[in-house]
Amino acid sequence: MGTVSGGGTYFTGETTTIIATPADGYRFVQWNDGNTEASRQIRNLGTTNFTAYFDKIYNVGDIGPSGGIIFVDIEEKGWTERYSPYKYLEVAQADVYALFSLYKEGSYNPNTYNHVFGYYKGYDRDINPSLLGQVNTKNLYNVMKNEAVLIYTTEPGLVPYEYLYTPYYAANLCFGYVPNDDDNIISSPADYWFLPSRAELAEMYNALKLNGLGDFSDEYYWSSTEYTDLTAFALRFSDGNVTYSGKNERYRVRPIRGIK
Repeated sequence: MGTVSGGGTYFTGETTTIIATPADGYRFVQWNDGNTEASRQIRNLGTTNFTAYFDKIYNVGDIGPSGGIIFVDIEEKGWTERYSPYKYLEVAQADVYALFSLYKEGSYNPNTYNHVFGYYKGYDRDINPSLLGQVNTKNLYNVMKNEAVLIYTTEPGLVPYEYLYTPYYAANLCFGYVPNDDDNIISSPADYWFLPSRAELAEMYNALKLNGLGDFSDEYYWSSTEYTDLTAFALRFSDGNVTYSGKNERYRVRPIRGIK
């Protein structure tokens, strides 16, 4: 939101200055031709239209455009190149609540906030975690789709692991997250919300939990950062302790998203 001054009718070859002025709480981004100078001189070479674009300014702790809470100002952190085109990170206001089911076993435990990270099903790959939760979440979904393994074992006498799997694993719950959906039943994957990386989870703890924001539990929360093919990092929100755990542990899940 903002205004533009300096427009009007001018003779061919005449020069004028146009100025984009943002409203309170907004900042000028650029003109429609890509120029990023809020005040600029233009030379009339014919009928030309100039449109100014503005972005809303958010502070850490503000309510974001999706109803979550802003916890990272990317430009302020100096992470613009890493996170481009995003300007902020927003976290959902509540932990994911969903059914926990064991496919093929026919049993389920409803009403839970604790979810597995999940193992891969018969798939061997190199562990190369990213600092970006969005990248990790996409990679995890591409490997597990809607079938994360709950118990990883093929030992004689034990139930074959392929009979114990679920779509309700941490990354997938974020990938298909719908804010304010009481059940958060997974629909179709969307490039929208994602499971935070270890670094992003730490930012969330420092910026929000330590300041009494976000209504976080004191329990462990999953990150999307794997340690090995059998373990992944989690952060305890009572004291900020980071550990790695077996992927069949059930921890809290809080989705985040990037704001452009």
